[in-house]
Amino acid sequence: MLGLLPLPAGSIFWQGRDIAGISLYELAEEIGYVFQQPELQFVTANVMEELLYGPRCQLRLRAKDDLPEQVMQQAEEVLQLLGLHLEQDASPYLLSGGKKRLLSAASVFMTGKKLIILDEPTAGADYLGAGRLSALCIRVVQEGASILMITHEPEFFAGECTVRWHLDNGRLKRT
Repeated sequence: MLGLLPLPAGSIFWQGRDIAGISLYELAEEIGYVFQQPELQFVTANVMEELLYGPRCQLRLRAKDDLPEQVMQQAEEVLQLLGLHLEQDASPYLLSGGKKRLLSAASVFMTGKKLIILDEPTAGADYLGAGRLSALCIRVVQEGASILMITHEPEFFAGECTVRWHLDNGRLKRT
């Protein structure tokens, strides 16, 4: 769906266009992906900078440049919502597994993508962490994004989704 692997024409459409004809760069402008293994996604030395990396890139700012106050306020709100505000100076790699997943999701959510794909976001998360992720997902959807979540634990998000699909003997079926 992100265009990382070649697709046969006519298999997936995004915004009414065949993904096979859209460049990877164009898709990346609108679609974000949260890795199943958060450590593979991290690129900075601390939690706050990880959260701000995407917006900084979008605005074409260097690490030393100031971000707009609105972005900083959003980052602080997200850290509070996720319970990471006391760890904003910590290395992302030193967080617990569940907190790493929350941070990786939040860092993609900060980029304002139209579609965000989450790959097993609750693996290793406790009930509190899954609840925080759910709250973050609700917030992002209310802001206009769509979420595609691949999960073995749909019960964490029961009642939150609009459309639910499952695999049945290799076939995708709407529930």
